[in-house]
Amino acid sequence: MKRINNKGMTLVELIICFVIVSAIVVSMFNIIMSYQTEEITESSRSDIIEYKNVITKLIQTDIIKGELKNVRRVSKTNTSTGTSYKFVLTFNKSLSSSKDIKEKTLEIHASDTDYQNNYIIYDDINNLGNVQRVKYLLPSSDDNCTSSSDCNITRFTSIDSNINEGTNSENVGSNIIDDVTKTNLATTYFDLEITISENNVGGDYHIKIIAPLNYSYCKADK
Repeated sequence: MKRINNKGMTLVELIICFVIVSAIVVSMFNIIMSYQTEEITESSRSDIIEYKNVITKLIQTDIIKGELKNVRRVSKTNTSTGTSYKFVLTFNKSLSSSKDIKEKTLEIHASDTDYQNNYIIYDDINNLGNVQRVKYLLPSSDDNCTSSSDCNITRFTSIDSNINEGTNSENVGSNIIDDVTKTNLATTYFDLEITISENNVGGDYHIKIIAPLNYSYCKADK
């Protein structure tokens, strides 16, 4: 008669099983973390693209509806928290159906150290036809971070425009020449590019606004 072996697993067999199970668990954990990181990256990329599209649409819609007449950069300010730019957009036609509103203000605040100081303020028109300021905070993938060196801060890395404090100011006409630079200060178009960067998303995203100023079709009804 065959004897039944009632001996349990040896210590070596237990160690081998433990090593195999540990390897499987670590492998599964790495796969899950990889998917989670990819999901966060895609979410950040999607938020940036949505933000870019919203700002672009707001300004472009006003340019088309109001027929952009002039753009002035009234200030560029450097502070401890970053740099701010302020533009004033003037239109040939009113942007409100109930009131005569032909001017809007665009402010851009950029910071390398604090995501909460990366935002755009652009005038909106409420239901009463009045102008109100609206703040559009740049989305961040890590809301608890304050330093770009160790966090995934979404930020404006550059603001470039062909308009500065001396260009298209209220006292500058199409034929006025600057005494110092001897160049024509009036421009015929508005060009603004805002670059958005995020550490782990990869690549830059751009809010690009370009439009003619006081184009000939705007004067057709005058």
